[in-house]
Amino acid sequence: AMEITPLSRQSKPDALRDRLAHLALALGPDAKLPTIAQLCSDLGVSNNTLGRALKDLEGQGIIERRNGVGLFAAKTVRENLARCVVLACNPGFFGAAHSPFWDLLVEEARARASQQNETFEMHFAHDFGPEPVAASVAQNIRDGKILGVLGVGVYDQAAAWFESQRVPFISFAGSGTVQVLLDSAAFCDLAIEKLAAKGCRKIALWLTVPSHCPINDWDTEQHEIEWLAPFRAALQKRDLPFHADLVGSEAHRLRVGELFPFSAHQQGFEIARQVFSRPRAQWPDGIVISEDMLAVGALTALRHSEIEPGRDVEVVSHANAGSNVLFAFENAIETVQFHPRDIALQMFSLLDRALGGERFQNIQFRVQPR
Repeated sequence: AMEITPLSRQSKPDALRDRLAHLALALGPDAKLPTIAQLCSDLGVSNNTLGRALKDLEGQGIIERRNGVGLFAAKTVRENLARCVVLACNPGFFGAAHSPFWDLLVEEARARASQQNETFEMHFAHDFGPEPVAASVAQNIRDGKILGVLGVGVYDQAAAWFESQRVPFISFAGSGTVQVLLDSAAFCDLAIEKLAAKGCRKIALWLTVPSHCPINDWDTEQHEIEWLAPFRAALQKRDLPFHADLVGSEAHRLRVGELFPFSAHQQGFEIARQVFSRPRAQWPDGIVISEDMLAVGALTALRHSEIEPGRDVEVVSHANAGSNVLFAFENAIETVQFHPRDIALQMFSLLDRALGGERFQNIQFRVQPR
C-alpha cells in the first residue's frame, strides 16, 4: 500500500487537491484509492474538506466515485492531469570542461517527457543548506506537484532530501535507493576482448575521480571494486595477467571534505604523463580508459610525448553515442559505447514503475554498452 503523509496545518485547499491528484496519478488509471475514512485519517482533514476536494477532482476527470465500491483513479487521469518531471543535476557536470554526454542525456530526457505528455523542468541540485533545490521547486515537490525526480550526479545529502519527500527519485551517477549505472563489467569484458584480439598482454586500467563530488560522498573503495573486480575477471577469462601497477588514477590527491581539484581531462593527462615517463619496459601495450574525457586528456599527453595510439600502444575507451569528444582520435583507438537514450529510458521506466506502486530498496539497474 502507498504511504500517505499528513498535510501541514498551513496547507491550502488546493494543496489537498494536489496531493489527491498525485496519489491517483501514482496509483494509475482504474486503481482503487483508500477509503474516505482512511484518507481523512491519513491526511488529517475533515470529511467535508475531503468531500469538496474529491468533487473538484471528479469534475476534472482525475478521480471517480463508484457507488458501493469506492474511490478510483479515473481512466483518464494521465490525460487530464499535468505531469511534471524534474531533472535535478549537479552543476559541476556543466562546467567549462564538461562532457557532452550530460547535454545528450538532458535532451534524451526532454524528448521522452514530451512523448509522454509530461512537462519537463531542469534544475541544479546542490549539497548544502536545508533544501537542495530552489525554494519554489522544493515547495512544488512538497505539495505533490512534481511527478518524479531524476537525479544526475546528486549525492548523499541532496538524494536523502528528495527521498524524504516521498516523491519517486531515480538516480544516475550519484546516490539514492534506486540507481541507474553503466555496466562496468560488460564494458571491461568488451574492452579486454578488443585488446586481446590485438595481441595485448600487459593491459592497464585508467580510472577517473569525479571532480563534481564532495570527497566524503565518494567511496574510493567501492569505486575500485566497481571497476577492478570486473577488469580482473575479464583478464582471467582470457588467461591474461593482472598488473596492479598499471591501474592508474589520481585518487591519491583526494582531500576529505573538498571537491577534487582536477577535471577528468587533467587527470587523464597526468596519468599518461606519469606512466609513460617510466622506462619503456614498464609501459603497457594496451590501455582500458573508463571515461571519454579522461581519454581525451590521456591521448593528448601521449601525442605530446610522440607516443602514437594504435602504433605504440593500443587503447580502448569508454565513449558516448552521439558525442564527438574522441573525434580527433577515432582512427587510432577503439571504443565501447553507451547511449544516453538507453540511460534516459531506463530512468523513466523505473519512474513509471514507482508511480505504478512498485517499491524498490537499494536496487541498482545497469545499462549495457552497445
